Amino acid sequence: MYGNVQGLLIGPRAKECVVEDCELYDNKWGGIYVTHCVSSIVISGNRICDNDEPGVTVNNASSVSILRNEILSNSDWGVIIVGNSQAFVKKNKIENNQSGGIALKAAVSAVKKSVIEHNDISFNSGPGIHEEGLFAERRENTLQGNKEERNQSTAQSEAKLCYRCKQSKTNLQKCCKCYTAQYCGRPCQKNDWKSHKLVCDRLLSDASIVLKYVKEPMMTDHLRPNKKKWQSRAPGLQPVGPQYCKPPNTRTRFIVKMSAGFQVTEESVVNGPAYEINLYDRSLTIDGKLLDDAKQIHELVRKYGTMGQLNSDWKKLFMWVQGPEDGKLRVFINEFPPYQLW
Repeated sequence: MYGNVQGLLIGPRAKECVVEDCELYDNKWGGIYVTHCVSSIVISGNRICDNDEPGVTVNNASSVSILRNEILSNSDWGVIIVGNSQAFVKKNKIENNQSGGIALKAAVSAVKKSVIEHNDISFNSGPGIHEEGLFAERRENTLQGNKEERNQSTAQSEAKLCYRCKQSKTNLQKCCKCYTAQYCGRPCQKNDWKSHKLVCDRLLSDASIVLKYVKEPMMTDHLRPNKKKWQSRAPGLQPVGPQYCKPPNTRTRFIVKMSAGFQVTEESVVNGPAYEINLYDRSLTIDGKLLDDAKQIHELVRKYGTMGQLNSDWKKLFMWVQGPEDGKLRVFINEFPPYQLW
């Protein structure tokens, strides 16, 4: 089952279903979605990979056995158990999923605890197991290489060589136009300019993407006095706003926080959930959304970012940008800044 809007929908109220030895991949709404099914649902020995949402979703008071599957490289969680549901998850290989391995958001009123045992949960771009509400029973799972910490890869090149003298140096200074070529000092940069100017624009193009940006003051509105708050800020974060940070110089690159998630719209009923990217800098000079062809940025945030502290369905990644100019931002994809605390 591949290339569909929905991979496999089980329910509502299916009395019995066994899914065995199937391949489900490249589906917009995820691999398998189980809803309102109280018993006799078995998902066994399948390969569930490269779907745009979770590999397996168990929702709306469902009860499911998930056994000996390969659940790999999905654009959300490998397995997500929500809505007062319960699952028996055993001997699965759950790897390289973009939000994390297994998420359990079971209400405390759930009839039974989920059981997670003897699974290999490795190298996911988020927690191996994330629990909210009623915790699961865990037994002898292997968890390695998952992103448990709230930090991010800087994605910087290992090479620390001056472009001119080829000497290994620390604190190399980048070209202020392409932000790729790096030099040990002004003399080397000046002597290399004749050669570098021939490739500077190409390096800039390779290192960044220009995307449409619309200013939508969501965070600004959130912080206004007497304004109904659309969300809460997580505890421990540094404050944001013009009183805490000077507006950035739009002619040079600066740091923004990108938040990437999925929104359910009327069109998503037919075409699958729409991805959304919100962004702001600490001064809130930038406070809006990326539009149109920003899917590559969405994928980078989902892969390299950290799980939101208040909403585990969204991920955030700090990135370098430049602009805006003529309603567009230049977003740099060749490296990321260090994790920020605002």
